Amino acid sequence: MRTNESKARRFYLLALLILLSFTVITVSVGQRPSVAAAPLIEETGSTSTTYLPLVFKSIAPVPQFVKNVALPNAQCPNAVGFNAVSGYVYVANNFSYNVSAFKNGNFVTNIAMGEWPTQIAADNDSPLTYVTVLHDQVTVLNGTTIVGKIPDKYEPYGAVVNPVNGYTYITDLDSTVQVVNGLTLLSNVSVTDPQGTPPNNGAGWLEPAVVDPNTGLVYVASWSHGKMYVLDGTNVVGNYRAGWGVKDMVIDATRGYIYLAHSDPNTTYPHNISVFNLNTKTFTYIDTDSGSLSGSRSVALDPISGNAYFTNPDKNTVTVVKGTQVLKTIAVGTMPWGIGVNPNTGYVFVTNRSSNTISVIRELAVVNTIPAQGLQPFAVGVDTINDDVYIANRGDEYGLYQCRQASVTILH
Repeated sequence: MRTNESKARRFYLLALLILLSFTVITVSVGQRPSVAAAPLIEETGSTSTTYLPLVFKSIAPVPQFVKNVALPNAQCPNAVGFNAVSGYVYVANNFSYNVSAFKNGNFVTNIAMGEWPTQIAADNDSPLTYVTVLHDQVTVLNGTTIVGKIPDKYEPYGAVVNPVNGYTYITDLDSTVQVVNGLTLLSNVSVTDPQGTPPNNGAGWLEPAVVDPNTGLVYVASWSHGKMYVLDGTNVVGNYRAGWGVKDMVIDATRGYIYLAHSDPNTTYPHNISVFNLNTKTFTYIDTDSGSLSGSRSVALDPISGNAYFTNPDKNTVTVVKGTQVLKTIAVGTMPWGIGVNPNTGYVFVTNRSSNTISVIRELAVVNTIPAQGLQPFAVGVDTINDDVYIANRGDEYGLYQCRQASVTILH
């Protein structure tokens, strides 16, 4: 009787293994690694079933080139933004004074702006999108329609929408942060350097800004004074020494870090990367090329892995940092400039301006290098609904404030 039971168990186990070997595992685009459990039969006298984990890593296909779209009547695109409510992708064309609108991978129209549209910030709780126009007012879009303008203080540069209070914070190159509610200017917040002497105690060129979605605190960095300031509502509540030439920053609110890219270090503050610990309120400074003053231009965060990726244009590399540790430096194309991450898939996209290529990174390795089919790939934006990636190609810069052959490369 035991012999028949043993044979039956062997037959069941063999059938199960054959079934598993022919099972098709459906991989969903954008699905991150998952763990499943399946029963395995122990060939003993016991009739109990033991469950052992089977780990299936579902990784989205490596992104590929889809098409390159010529931008009509556009010069020198420099920023890309996406509004998840309206579904529009916007490309700021710096020197033609307009913004190109795309939807579902197709060019829709150009929207006339003031002089030098600079950065794009979407309110992803509404269809409103804010375009900072350096030599004009901040322009507010709903789809392809201009629905309002925010009176400028001096030269509006960056913007971020606070999901806690719903306000938009606009950085200005004249020591000011503008606080906006929808289409209404609430306050021009003057930011001063406590170490300065009036009247020369302004915070200088305030450029990048991030918001902590857990606390609603807004962090703003000065490119020209090397400090990071903290705003709570319309009040400045703190300041910290970050180091010189902060050009870009991202926040990992889950793990408690802000990552800052320093494009122009100096001899006093030679580091090109700094990391702010939100819990201890302290900075860690990282100099990835000791002895030089090479900077990092852009930074992007993979929210799943917690890796922060910094472009180093002078070194043709990308530095990967997690917390305060440098994980790896990755060789990419020539003059890596802009960078973006698809948070659904973990793929990182690096624009290599001088080699006219796009490096695709996942975790700690380049998994694809794609010819941009356009000149000087510059900025990255991700349509997180369709997983389309938009690369703004600046074009041929043939004169002062002039470009030709501007285009957008779309990947999927």
